[in-house]
Amino acid sequence: MTCAPRLLAACLLLAAPVAVVQKRGLVPLAALAAAALLLCLWPRRRELGARMLRGSFAALCAALVALSLWAGVSALWAVVPGDALAGALRLAGLAVTLFLVLAAASLADSDGARLIERAILASALGLAALIVVELLADAPLNNALRGFPDPPRSAGATKPAATLLAVFSGPAVLAAWRLGGLGAAFAVAAPFAAAVAVGTSQSAKLALAAASAAAAAALAAPALLRRALPLALALAVLAGPPAVYEVSKAATRAGLLPLSAVHRTVIWDHAAERAAERPLGGFGMDASRSLPGGRDRPEAERLDRLGVSGAIRDVFLSAPPGAIELIPLHTHSMPLQVRLELGLVGLGLTALFAYFAGRAAAALPERAALAAGAAVAASAAVVSLLSYGVWQHWWWVAVGLAAVPLAAARAACRRG
Repeated sequence: MTCAPRLLAACLLLAAPVAVVQKRGLVPLAALAAAALLLCLWPRRRELGARMLRGSFAALCAALVALSLWAGVSALWAVVPGDALAGALRLAGLAVTLFLVLAAASLADSDGARLIERAILASALGLAALIVVELLADAPLNNALRGFPDPPRSAGATKPAATLLAVFSGPAVLAAWRLGGLGAAFAVAAPFAAAVAVGTSQSAKLALAAASAAAAAALAAPALLRRALPLALALAVLAGPPAVYEVSKAATRAGLLPLSAVHRTVIWDHAAERAAERPLGGFGMDASRSLPGGRDRPEAERLDRLGVSGAIRDVFLSAPPGAIELIPLHTHSMPLQVRLELGLVGLGLTALFAYFAGRAAAALPERAALAAGAAVAASAAVVSLLSYGVWQHWWWVAVGLAAVPLAAARAACRRG
């Protein structure tokens, strides 16, 4: 076993406490891991480079490079050209980091793959425990590491960690199954579900439910899922935002949603309106945070059209300036943000990337590994449609780390 699997295992183990305390720390963690892996694998650099330019890696790289280039070109018409250029460079750097990590994982032998699988299992179990402690004891770790601020951090700080747990759950359950069979798999799935269920992140709960359903579908009908998964992910990018918006709008009219969910419905309504103004190229990379009118309070006419009524409508109309905005930094829908900022061209490139990511997951050789890959894909798709900004790189690092044991397992299986 080379040093690379040990580095990857250490990165996975560190991801749990980093996500609980400061989600953005996942980005420098991945960057440091990529640099260390490059040094470790320098004697095998040609093999590493060939791995990045072959098969699924090559297609994913090409799609992400094209998206990065288009993001850079969008500086020509962007609301803030400097933000567009900087965002495009950061996206390119993220791509290099993640593909280095995944390419290194794909060089692992069977011993290395087992070490990496055990690491993500330990990381997920530790993450579940930390989430429960933070929730039940009013975020002691977050507050202690910040010098007990006043006001203190709330248990809501665990939302990103719960999302990470939902994405890690598939590969972690796979690792438990390999170690102890079906009983062990169910035994570790229970604390994962409990930690997410007691938390406050609704998107994490939906992501874990989607992961479970996708894994079950892969186990029941692997051949069908292999064909459907790439198309389903591409369709989620292209048609997911309007579909989710229509469901959310109907639920808003029926009075079924809390304030936060109604606010997202309003955000999606406004963002779709603005995206239609520049359908081809959008407003430029990273424009959501500085789009004119985005910081305004939702208008009464929009609330009436969406069917917002009662106490929630009163909250919107009486909120002080800056408390409730039409676009607070991003759209809380990654494909919709891409469409708003990079237009239909950017959306098409993102769908292409999603398609090739689905192809990579569908190519996992074993049925159990396929189930874990489908779980990662489904959970990532749900979170992408409901939460966070598309350029929050910590999220994509989380998905990339969840794919590390799958890449290692595929490589080990290919070697026999």
